Amino acid sequence: MNRVVLLAGVQVLDHDAGNHSGTTPRKLLANAVRQLFDQDDSLGLRRDHIDHVAAVRSDTLWYANLGELVARDAHLGSVSTSIGENGGHGPVQLVAQISQLIADGEMQCALIVGAEAGRSVRKCRDDIVKRDSSDPVAVDDDSTFEPVEWTTSQLDWSSDDEFAAGLQRPLEAYALIETACWIRDELDLEQYQQRLDQIAADWASLSEVAARNPYAWSQQVLSAGEITTVTHDSPMVAYPYTRNMCANDRVDMGAAIVLCSEDFALANGIDLIGAWYIDQSVSAQEAPHLTSRPGIYWVRPYRVFEETFADFVAGAEPGEMYTCFPSLRLTVDADWPVVPSLYGGLPFGGGPWNSAMMHPLASLVDGSADLDEHAQAVVVAGNGGYATRHCWIRLTRDPVTPRHTDIGEYSSTHQLVPTDGSPLEIEAFTVSVDDTGRQRTLVVAKDAQREGFRSLLTSYDPAIAARLQDLRDFAHMPAAKGFGTLLQSLEDPS
Repeated sequence: MNRVVLLAGVQVLDHDAGNHSGTTPRKLLANAVRQLFDQDDSLGLRRDHIDHVAAVRSDTLWYANLGELVARDAHLGSVSTSIGENGGHGPVQLVAQISQLIADGEMQCALIVGAEAGRSVRKCRDDIVKRDSSDPVAVDDDSTFEPVEWTTSQLDWSSDDEFAAGLQRPLEAYALIETACWIRDELDLEQYQQRLDQIAADWASLSEVAARNPYAWSQQVLSAGEITTVTHDSPMVAYPYTRNMCANDRVDMGAAIVLCSEDFALANGIDLIGAWYIDQSVSAQEAPHLTSRPGIYWVRPYRVFEETFADFVAGAEPGEMYTCFPSLRLTVDADWPVVPSLYGGLPFGGGPWNSAMMHPLASLVDGSADLDEHAQAVVVAGNGGYATRHCWIRLTRDPVTPRHTDIGEYSSTHQLVPTDGSPLEIEAFTVSVDDTGRQRTLVVAKDAQREGFRSLLTSYDPAIAARLQDLRDFAHMPAAKGFGTLLQSLEDPS
């Protein structure tokens, strides 16, 4: 079996495109790949070395075969192409899959690319999206053949019932996970404040990493107070999260990396100075829907993550964990001492949807990673959906062969049902603003007498929203009462 190395990488970002005619993932990646092969320190890597192009599935604009387009634009010649799974875990999953194929001798040197144009799509949508389509299909897509899918994308978002009840965006899902952890831990006022202070300090440290990163979208250092304080520029988007606590997807960013076999590199005079060997990767899928899991706060695959990458969780190995929202870390270990980041994380380094984790991977080999020069191993942890689909990978300086484990999908344990008016125990809650601009409360609740069933309730009553946001005693939650999916009142615990 061949050893596999992460050999080269490049990142691109375009702050100006969204102010003008816009850009697309294809344009960003063509620029990135040209830079990769035309820069003076190209390690001896040539265009004709690439025999495969794998593309992270773009979420802001959809392409039939983005890998084909990038190969054509960058003049790579005849290559095979593939596309990754949908979700933030996608880049890490692609690295694991392509590494295994290289290790097995099915390809020799592969280019992996990923980009999103969230800022441009918001600012210049009519110029870059086909006007005759309700889907975000790019006008610059002239693909001619289908890419391979190494695994069918397994990412689900909300179920039909969840969506109808108001659980429609990651904002609400991760905020529900956050408050579910508070209720689980029965936080008191002091502990509640400690949790907010922890988020503020952690996210401020991410902004400091981004400020040192020439490829970060935002290089402004934010203080802990600026992270948690509600302002015009950082409103409360889903209680308890302000905008500064969330991933920033309003970015035009892309990245490209090269993986090849060690033997191929040596045979072709490619310099391995600075390369990382692909070591161990693990993929897993939680039950597809948030309300179908044993606990809203409980992401079962993270127990495997803790055990397999214990040095990373303990802070002994650096790396990057997907940081779309603070609650992800809380599900792993409430006392995790650090928020390791190679590039500044999704809030500040930039959170370009599916391709976010391309940037910490590229940073390992383009010289921009916030990393001690003596570091011998790193872990990159990707997440997709509502803490649904996961892939984690360890890279090392030591020559090793790749090992991949897929622990499969965890079973659903709960069913979502309408409430019949009986009092329900609140498991989680959040308050956000819906698409019409109205303040909406979401509550996940269960009847203690009915095992395996939950209700998801919605309210537009400002008094209910205010009461839940003013709670500071999470050991004595009010009971929820409602009919169907409508939350009608909150009652003091007896």
